[in-house]
Amino acid sequence: MKRAAIAAVILGSAILSIRCGTQPAEPDVPLSTPPTTNVDNDGGGTTTPDAAALPLDDASVTRVDAGLQPTDAGIAARTSSIGRTVKAEALIDTDSFNPSDAELHEFARAANNLLVDRADVEIQLVGIRRVSYAAVKATLNPDAGRGGVSMTKVLQKIYETSTSPELLFFMYADDKSTSFGGYMIAFEKPGSCNRFKHPGTGKRTIIYGGAIDWKHMYNACGYDRTDPRNPVHVRSVSGGGECQGRNGVAFELNSDFSYYQCSPIDHANPYNANRFSFVAATGVHELLHNFGSNGNLDHFGTAKCDEMMGGQSYKDAGAYVFQRNAGMCPNIFERFKQSYEECP
Repeated sequence: MKRAAIAAVILGSAILSIRCGTQPAEPDVPLSTPPTTNVDNDGGGTTTPDAAALPLDDASVTRVDAGLQPTDAGIAARTSSIGRTVKAEALIDTDSFNPSDAELHEFARAANNLLVDRADVEIQLVGIRRVSYAAVKATLNPDAGRGGVSMTKVLQKIYETSTSPELLFFMYADDKSTSFGGYMIAFEKPGSCNRFKHPGTGKRTIIYGGAIDWKHMYNACGYDRTDPRNPVHVRSVSGGGECQGRNGVAFELNSDFSYYQCSPIDHANPYNANRFSFVAATGVHELLHNFGSNGNLDHFGTAKCDEMMGGQSYKDAGAYVFQRNAGMCPNIFERFKQSYEECP
């Protein structure tokens, strides 16, 4: 999928979600991209929201002036050797999730450490914003010819009078994010300046990020996903291709994560490092998709990645190299790093 020139939003998904069913628990190449759509075309804009549900100015945001400080029980935040940062905000749809500020800090540290390791860029968490997406959406008129209100328009409304970040972690549950773990988002805010220029257009008014399922499970098996937002554990052993095709394997409760995974649990896997690691990798993965030009072919291990990397030796760069690159081709991390340019 080639990137088109950005108008207001790019909503392509490319998730590193490793799940059960007929899919392998740890694929050599990433999973396929779900259909590219501009989501939320469901006829919104018909209800009257509570004004208290619309905290859209900077006064509503928990400012994080101190950045990511190590905590006694938490993850130590790594720092960039070149002093480079990307300003990030966590936007929480209060109708989907309710993570604590402390949990969001731990998530951001995990994402920060991955990005520092691969691109030498720190994530500077500058704010945590909690908004009812549905309430904001209900104030907007449907898009012409679409029959609904696009995510682009809702996000632009949320940041219309607010200081905008450069990177947005949007914790939001819809059928797409809960099925695949997350998907790439981007939208323009005129008058803003992002120090990371878009590689295709050169624009500096784009906010990059991902819509992320905060509760997405890694290598979780035995669940009925008829309702992807509320998976129910219904089986005691694997079947139907779960656990890398090992039928009859008993599941193991990961007490740290509070869900069942294929047994034995690989605790050395970076995605199992803590309960924030996999979701943090999803956030970094979706950010990086904004700096690729080949859709799913920008994933780790594809023929296109081999071409960009000049061979396949990158696949041998130590244990868990797929996870350490968040499922993305290492070349895309370099593109992100090189897109940096100070604002005038």
